[in-house]
Amino acid sequence: MPEFALHVWCFEEGRNIADSMEAGSDESFAFSGMASPTVRRQLITTGTQRKAHRIVAGELRRLGVNSETNAYHDIFKNERIAETLKYYDTQAKKIVAENPQAVGLIVANREGRILAADVYSSPDLFRQMLPLLLQSAALEVYGKKALSFQDATPAPVQDFLTEIKEITGWEKKTTQSYLYITEKLVGEGLFVAEDNKEKFVHLEMYRR
Repeated sequence: MPEFALHVWCFEEGRNIADSMEAGSDESFAFSGMASPTVRRQLITTGTQRKAHRIVAGELRRLGVNSETNAYHDIFKNERIAETLKYYDTQAKKIVAENPQAVGLIVANREGRILAADVYSSPDLFRQMLPLLLQSAALEVYGKKALSFQDATPAPVQDFLTEIKEITGWEKKTTQSYLYITEKLVGEGLFVAEDNKEKFVHLEMYRR
């Protein structure tokens, strides 16, 4: 599969997010984790770096992380959080071992409401990203009480997948992505150009 860029947010006040995604080399950035589903959804619908900066600042406060520059990766430098998230790297290895053909993950809350869906173009790519996806889901509930999975309401996963499959009306966002926003759903799809065709690489979809 051809290489593709995983976008990294660089926060510059007043600058359009899409412009920052297009500018510079991704090699100059490093990241060690993925934001919670709520933050990822908000960033898709946020038009400027100023607003994105506020969203990240709010997430840092919620997680009790001090950061002089409002850098999201400081969350993963926090020893208390990092120690908790180690568990999910181990779980990721078990999940892919038991489901070698898996290409996606759907996250739901205890009430059965779907929060996020991530689907990749191959089991290999999903295998690489799963530890970050599990950490993302864990950050959604980190610090909250009653984290037990017992008595959780089943989520309508199949219905949600069907709904995603039937989506039309994607809008081009950057040279590598399409955007989908309605009153009910928010999504972004990353692609690569191959043989004069656009090949899907990653789809993320969220409930509004």
